[in-house]
Parts: sequence; C-alpha cells; structure tokens
Amino acid sequence: MNKYLLFLICIQTANASIKEIESFVSLFDPNKKNKESSIKTSGCKLQDEKWVQLLLTRENFKEEISFNKNCDLSGTFIVKYGEDFPITLNIKNPKYKLIKGLVNTQIKFEQKTYLETQLKDFKLTNTKETIPFSYTHKVEIDIFSTPPFKNDLGGVIKYKDNGKWKIKKMAP
Repeated sequence: MNKYLLFLICIQTANASIKEIESFVSLFDPNKKNKESSIKTSGCKLQDEKWVQLLLTRENFKEEISFNKNCDLSGTFIVKYGEDFPITLNIKNPKYKLIKGLVNTQIKFEQKTYLETQLKDFKLTNTKETIPFSYTHKVEIDIFSTPPFKNDLGGVIKYKDNGKWKIKKMAP
C-alpha cells in the first residue's frame, strides 16, 4: 500500500471519529445541536427537567437512554451534581461498540453565572481502536428563568488522532 493511500485512510478515520464524538457530546448541549454522523443521537431522550432540577436541588437521579430508531445509544447512569459520575453506553453501530468516561456538571459563579459540563477521560471504542477524548461546554444561565439557558458559549473537544492530541472548538 502506498504512503499516500495510507494517509488518506488515516484522514478519513479521523474525520469519521470526530463526527461521532461531536454527535455524542451534542447530548450534553442544552440547545441539542445534533451533529450528523453514523451514530444517531437525535432520538436519545434525556430527562431535561431533572437536569435543570439537579441545578436547584443537587439531588442525584437515574438517567436511562434506550435504543430506538433515532438513538444508537443505550445505558443507565446516576447523574450527580458537582462530582464526577461514570457513564458507559453501548452503541448499536457496525463500527463503534462502546463509549465511556466521567461527566461533571456544575454551576460556576464568575462575572456571570455559567453551567459547565465536562466529559473527562472518555473513550469511543470501535472494532480496531479506542479513541480517547474530553469535552468542556459552557452556557450562561439564569436558573430563575424559563428556559434557564441564556448565552451558549460553545464547547471544546480534545481528542487523540494518530497519536497526537488535537483540539476542536464547537461553536454555539
């Protein structure tokens, strides 16, 4: 196999992987901007009301995601405020099988009030490799308004591609 062809295959794999990661992290975007990829997440329903309630009460709750026509993810996890909680989700996809890592969501008081969600030590596992990544997303909030999300500042994905860490900013 010539070097040029191998290079093109590596680029295609990296581009496919970042699309899958973008699709997954869109679950944690209050504006639900789902990215198009081979892993469908637009039908993955989270309990939005309980996530907002978590900010007010700090009471843990159980979240369950189930496979359906527009959701290729399945799993159950306990959501906690202000501390890392583990997520492991099965993926119904011929290429990818599992995604897992730690999530931390909390309110940050700076010049304004922000909701910050961090995905740490995540791994997207496909049939040949494991792709490590992390994600941080920040949105300005007013917990006394409906909806509480005001100004989405976007997020940043850090992922490993061909042995090197790369950063991709996700616009709001």
